Amino acid sequence: MAQKGAHDVTADQLIVTTGSQQGLDLIGKTMISPGDKVIVEGPTFLATIQCFRLYGAELISAPVDGHGVKTDELEKLIAEHKPKFVYLIPTFGNPSGALMNAERRKKVLEMAVKHQTLIVEDDPYGDLYFGETPPPSLLALSSTVPGSRELLVHCGSLSESAVARIACGLDGCACRIAGPRHHVQAVQ
Repeated sequence: MAQKGAHDVTADQLIVTTGSQQGLDLIGKTMISPGDKVIVEGPTFLATIQCFRLYGAELISAPVDGHGVKTDELEKLIAEHKPKFVYLIPTFGNPSGALMNAERRKKVLEMAVKHQTLIVEDDPYGDLYFGETPPPSLLALSSTVPGSRELLVHCGSLSESAVARIACGLDGCACRIAGPRHHVQAVQ
């Protein structure tokens, strides 16, 4: 986690799963009750849509552009719908490919605190880039926005980066979920 800029994440704040899909399933299983509203990027990862709907979530789409979720629109949706959580892929969104800039990332964390809304950051592609390094993850930036760390769950994946780096076709590579102790304990 230190490589992700999160030097203060402890072992009791982590869950290692068999893959990112299992991590998202655990989040859905423990956090979503039928009828709960969840805001997702539009478009977003199809498997996530299917997973959250399996647990009865009503999905609300937040618009994205080349710089990620449009934070002004997202804030309106949060205020209107008071979602259980917001699911984002800030770095190379799937399928949009959008890369949320640092300003918007900080704004998302500030919104989380302002509206006391949980943010689920899915970061399977954060280590896959050519050229310029992407902005820090929401997890890394959360140390700069007081109160945001307690409202953030970060999912990362080893399989995407490991397979891309060594091209060996490993199956079942680990996913990590980092978040506040009470969220991690709920998922465990």
